[in-house]
Amino acid sequence: MKKLFILGLLVFGLVLYSSAQSVGVGSTAFTPQSTLHVYNAAGGNLFQLSSSTAAATGFQINMNSGVNFSLINRQNGYMSFYTNNTEYMRLINTGYLGIGNTAPYYLVHIRQTGSTPITLLNIHVSGTTTNQAGIIRFTNTTNNDGTDQYSSYIAGIRTSAGGTQALAFGTSPTNAAPVERMRIDGNGNVGIGTTTPSYKLHVIGRLKTDGINETSDRRLKKNIEPITGSLDKIQQLQGVTYEWKDPEREAGTQLGLIAQDVEEVIPYIVNTDNEGYKSLQYSVIVALLIEGVKDQQSEIEELKYQMSEMQKQIDALKTLVSTSIDTEEDTGSSD
Repeated sequence: MKKLFILGLLVFGLVLYSSAQSVGVGSTAFTPQSTLHVYNAAGGNLFQLSSSTAAATGFQINMNSGVNFSLINRQNGYMSFYTNNTEYMRLINTGYLGIGNTAPYYLVHIRQTGSTPITLLNIHVSGTTTNQAGIIRFTNTTNNDGTDQYSSYIAGIRTSAGGTQALAFGTSPTNAAPVERMRIDGNGNVGIGTTTPSYKLHVIGRLKTDGINETSDRRLKKNIEPITGSLDKIQQLQGVTYEWKDPEREAGTQLGLIAQDVEEVIPYIVNTDNEGYKSLQYSVIVALLIEGVKDQQSEIEELKYQMSEMQKQIDALKTLVSTSIDTEEDTGSSD
């Protein structure tokens, strides 16, 4: 009986090495290199678990060309991945992958359980040089190779060898590779049209909005003093027309002030960034103009008062002259 059993194993291509506790399947002419070694020179299915005798059923491990392998669920079900006897990932029959989620609603659906926030996804790039980045790309083309152009991206960027990080956003109006449009630097400054923002929001270009509210509550301010000499300051400011040198900025004739000129008159509304470029707070000039108009109106009212007094004096003189002439005429007629 023992000899018949061994003969049956050889016929079906099963080699059992009891001393090494290894099993080889597929040929009698090779030495198993693992506890279970399945050999198939032609490729195809290497392993199948099924509740049916049909070929396209159950779970299979498939080999293609000797180097490519597939895990296949032939049924209309899902595949789960466990560790520590707990399911952590599931691929359902729609192709959606759930991580921490047994009913994914998206292609990749990550779900956190519990109230303590955790890192859901960490893209790590090693290195000490600058501009090394982990990039998430978005594309809407049909290519699926190295020629595939992508329409937008989000990138984590190392901006210095010391490890300072930034988050960049890029888009493209065509099917060409996108360019960076916005960046959040390591200090939390947001740059639109610039990769080196110097302010909480640093924009190179024109803004459009339905309104801007600037914080101005009295309860947030101290050392409040009225503006004096506003009209004198206004008279020292010089409005100019100009054009931008940078072709990326708005073309055509512009109207405004020169920050260096304003700094000589009202230095505290001019700011110099970390690259030495100056900017000014145009909105605060409104307060200066208000006080300037009030000063000018006071001067106008004073002039109106003086003119009124002068008119009274003129009218009095006219009356006096007229009375004197009438008196002389009356005296002459009596003679």
